[in-house]
Amino acid sequence: MKTDDARSIVQLVRDSPAADVVLVSFAVLPILLTAWALLLKTVGVLPNSTTDRIWLMAILVCVYVVAVIVMKCSQATRIEKLRAAKHIRNRLERRPAPYTSLASFDYIRRHVNELYSDEFLWKLIDEFPDEFMRQPCSDKGRKPEGPGIRLKPEDSDDAYQ
Repeated sequence: MKTDDARSIVQLVRDSPAADVVLVSFAVLPILLTAWALLLKTVGVLPNSTTDRIWLMAILVCVYVVAVIVMKCSQATRIEKLRAAKHIRNRLERRPAPYTSLASFDYIRRHVNELYSDEFLWKLIDEFPDEFMRQPCSDKGRKPEGPGIRLKPEDSDDAYQ
């Protein structure tokens, strides 16, 4: 299996509703367990005892369930970041001149969501480099206000602007 195939499977699970994942798991899990059993038998490490085999399969099922839960939780985080990026983009596009497309983190907290921490906003910029860029903000040139976020220009094809 190629890396791209594995990534597409993970993305498919992340994007699917939880009920679909549970339903498909009832069909896929026996196939996966059989594949693991054949692999372990081929390698020569499949236990001889029925009890040990049952325990091994139970552990594999637990690992599968934990992996699916982790994928679904990471989906929720990704959706939250996509939603935040959209809200911030909308707010920055509506700012009056000369501040269009630029705002401090404090402004974002006041006008978009007061729960956005600096760390969350830094990660958002890092995760959407084609959309946002870092920009220090100042209070009309008098004193530094702090970190800020700027919309990346549409016509910008330089990654280091």
